[in-house]
Amino acid sequence: MTTPNIHLERIGIGFVLCAAMATFFSPLVSIYGPFTGNQSIAGYEVHDRLIRLQSTLGNAPAQGASQEHRVSSSQGGGVAVHQAEEAPRSLRMAWLAPLLVLISLACAAVAFVDLFFTRKLTGALAFVGGCFGVFAIVDVMVMNASLRSWLAVFTSNDSFGSRSNPFVAMRALMMNSIQMTPGPGLYALTGCLFVAGVLSYTNAIPRASLVVRRSSRAKFSQTVRIRPADPRNPEELCATLNVSQGGMYFQAAANHYYPGMEVLVTRNPDDGKQREEHASVVRVDQLEIGKVGVAVRIFPII
Repeated sequence: MTTPNIHLERIGIGFVLCAAMATFFSPLVSIYGPFTGNQSIAGYEVHDRLIRLQSTLGNAPAQGASQEHRVSSSQGGGVAVHQAEEAPRSLRMAWLAPLLVLISLACAAVAFVDLFFTRKLTGALAFVGGCFGVFAIVDVMVMNASLRSWLAVFTSNDSFGSRSNPFVAMRALMMNSIQMTPGPGLYALTGCLFVAGVLSYTNAIPRASLVVRRSSRAKFSQTVRIRPADPRNPEELCATLNVSQGGMYFQAAANHYYPGMEVLVTRNPDDGKQREEHASVVRVDQLEIGKVGVAVRIFPII
């Protein structure tokens, strides 16, 4: 891969990783409340808001039930109030979603730094961060489902107090309307990390730049020697079907060519003065039985 293509790839992957890190300031979690409406929570406040919600919901049923007991006792009657069930594990572990988001953002930051140094861990870090993003999305969805089921139980078994009390009924209804969903920023964070991983492992950006045809092709038959950069594949003499300023299309008998494969091309190999040119395969076509058409892009000499 030539220097310009390396720079282009780094810029592209770096841009995607920057977009992933920028989601820290975007809505990562959305919480709908009866009075506050739909609230979007950015990355820097996810932990505090979820812990606050956990504390509020954890104390509300017990407070409602104890209040109803006091009212019933003052009236001299007995009102049967069911014991409030313990909060679901996902809600008691409200700190897990912010932790998963933090790890995902940290992977994006470390991958961005590695991109401009060794580039050995960029793809792996991006994929790991994307997986943690998926875990965060699933955790928020599970938390919301558990929360809805938990509040539904309170509404049905009078854990908030007797439903004959209008204040208790209204409180239960408002609590049961709370919803929690992953925000668009969390989906964007996860998607950007997976895209960065794919771009890093597949070299898609340099290959796309090679596919773009910058000059017209002309039909021209010329003998060329194709020597794969991988010595395990044999070289062969081929005839061009058309050529352009930056590439050529030739007919070959071997079937080991594939897009992205690097080869060394020598035009008119009988002329000892001709030098090898570094090229990359951009397309392979099946022409007929035993024959394939191979399009290559010649790397410019720097």
